[in-house]
Amino acid sequence: MPEFSKLIRNPLQVLNSTSTLPRVDKPVRVALCDGEYDTRMRLSKAISANGTLSDAEVTEFSDGDTFLNRHAEFPFDIVFLDIQTVDGGKGLQGSYLHNACDTNAIIILLVGSKQRCSKTTNIMAFDYIMKSGIDEMISDVVSRAIRKLREQQYMVHLELKASPCTLDISKIVYLEGRDYRYITVFTKDTHYRCIGRLGKYEHRLVPHGFLRCHHDVLVNMNYIRNIGNIEITTVYDHILYMDVNKRQECLKSLNVYLTKHLT
Repeated sequence: MPEFSKLIRNPLQVLNSTSTLPRVDKPVRVALCDGEYDTRMRLSKAISANGTLSDAEVTEFSDGDTFLNRHAEFPFDIVFLDIQTVDGGKGLQGSYLHNACDTNAIIILLVGSKQRCSKTTNIMAFDYIMKSGIDEMISDVVSRAIRKLREQQYMVHLELKASPCTLDISKIVYLEGRDYRYITVFTKDTHYRCIGRLGKYEHRLVPHGFLRCHHDVLVNMNYIRNIGNIEITTVYDHILYMDVNKRQECLKSLNVYLTKHLT
């Protein structure tokens, strides 16, 4: 095993060696949310037959509450969504759709007619598919959705108090969540106070080299300079709390990560 001190001598070498973080190779998580069994079956079959999503992890939902709870816990990448299923036929508003569905997700509406796809919900959705034309429309819509997914692979959406913003993941040094409702995202030059819990962002960021070193701290391993007994020092001299019981785990994770990306 490489000597740890040598690995962390120049942690920015990882960032300087490439313009983006290493590509994340993981299955695309797809949700099918429609109350009609026949629609879910036809859509599932069409997705399986489509080469682009043939290896996707597809989960079906027949009711909106179950979908929204699962999506809040572990956001999906692409969501095929029947509005009537989610709101129980009450006419879901675009603002609710915006809040209920993680805005990093690509939302594709399932509609019975173009008239049912209102202007408001169109703003929040990536596109729509007519239920009567699933086989004809799936290929084009999915191809564009995958292209967009790859484009935003290295971006994270932040829900700020004033207005949402999108941030390059590689610019984030660490996140701190001491409040159960808010977290603070730190970059080299500034910080953002965001709505949400650390666990939600942990899901999104761990595949990009982030480490949960403390209950309240998530740090980008590319920016770690040193791991002490109870603290982590970043290359920008931030001193971060570390759970003493996680020290060995943090050392091992950083060792493995840097070995993988520096060799």
